[in-house]
Amino acid sequence: MLRAAVIEPNKNKRELIKACLADAQPAFRASEFSCAESFLDTLDEKCTAYDLVVMNTSIRTEGDGVRLASELRARNARLMLMFATDSEAYYAKAFELLVTGYLVYPFDYKHLLNAISFFFHSERLERRASIMLKETGGSYRRVYARHIKYIESVNREIVLHLEDGTTLTGYDKLAEAAQALPHDLFFRCHQSYLVNFYFTDSMQKDTFVIGDTSVPISRKYLKEAKEAYCAYVFRSM
Repeated sequence: MLRAAVIEPNKNKRELIKACLADAQPAFRASEFSCAESFLDTLDEKCTAYDLVVMNTSIRTEGDGVRLASELRARNARLMLMFATDSEAYYAKAFELLVTGYLVYPFDYKHLLNAISFFFHSERLERRASIMLKETGGSYRRVYARHIKYIESVNREIVLHLEDGTTLTGYDKLAEAAQALPHDLFFRCHQSYLVNFYFTDSMQKDTFVIGDTSVPISRKYLKEAKEAYCAYVFRSM
């Protein structure tokens, strides 16, 4: 069973969301909080205590739930975040934070279930995708797409930059790597770069920001890059 946190000042709304999460597939064991402070006391540095956080956009003060979501996203890029709120004012910020669902009271709770199901269905498909990397000496290694942050082409080789900070180098063409990986997840933004949208924190004027790295977007791919990234973000909400 997965773990969820419900941060909502109204007790009745907390209980309804908890009951819904218990019926979800996969099911969640939910902890409830009426304020952000008590919730934050349960977290470690990487926010690994929960798989899902459902919160109001305003818990005690206007917009404090959105600010909390920003903090959580900065600490854990994989955490599933959802807003259950009375306000429609924060759609744009939710888009930026890659929120899985934005639900406005009173909402049909099947929409919450659908958002959860879509999130995990997409994740399962992404977890199976992989690439076979031909290493020095002729051996092959399978590398799962879920571990690749971005791929760089250097001197007729490709360098896979992985989520744990390590790299793998092999003989391949960037175009062939792009063909082997999920097209809705990986995008070739430059002659020498292929990015994984899952690990992309933001898109700036002509770069994708992935952690501390800025991956350039060439003018040739700029328009398509904007469209592809926006489409990915909307699918992830």
